[in-house]
Amino acid sequence: MHTARRAPHNGRRNLFTALALLTTIAALALPAAASADTSTVSMLGCYFAGGNVTRPAGNDILLRLGWAAKTQGMTIAFLNSQTTTVSTNGGTPVDISGLYSDPAGSTPDGWSTIAFYPTGIVLAPGESVTFHWVATVTHRLVDGATFDTGVFGRPFFFGPGVVADLTCTVTGV
Repeated sequence: MHTARRAPHNGRRNLFTALALLTTIAALALPAAASADTSTVSMLGCYFAGGNVTRPAGNDILLRLGWAAKTQGMTIAFLNSQTTTVSTNGGTPVDISGLYSDPAGSTPDGWSTIAFYPTGIVLAPGESVTFHWVATVTHRLVDGATFDTGVFGRPFFFGPGVVADLTCTVTGV
């Protein structure tokens, strides 16, 4: 059995670097069905905002997160290996593994897949809801863009196990 090699303090930074790329890519991939009555919440963006964001009251909340990799094959490897769940206010996790898009060449040197989860939740002013998004993979994955040292060297391996564990509280304003 192989274990992932991680630098003592760079692994978490590398993961956040890779996930930050996803936020940028996902921002470009807002579905055509979104309207003025829908507020999209990037789970990663919320994480970087300290786990709390506000959205206009009266709008449907649409969650978003994805995976990006250097090649289409690496993105497909993620899709074939992942299980993704979302729970609302500590409730039973809902399997949303099938909501990821087909891989798309979203940048000149990368591919991505984005999952959008329509929550069906509309918040009143001052009302909050907490989402917990967990993505796990069954085997080691590499994205071709994240390295143990941060910018070059040996590739950073994700998994097996949890590759994203994000909690976000959304408050209507």
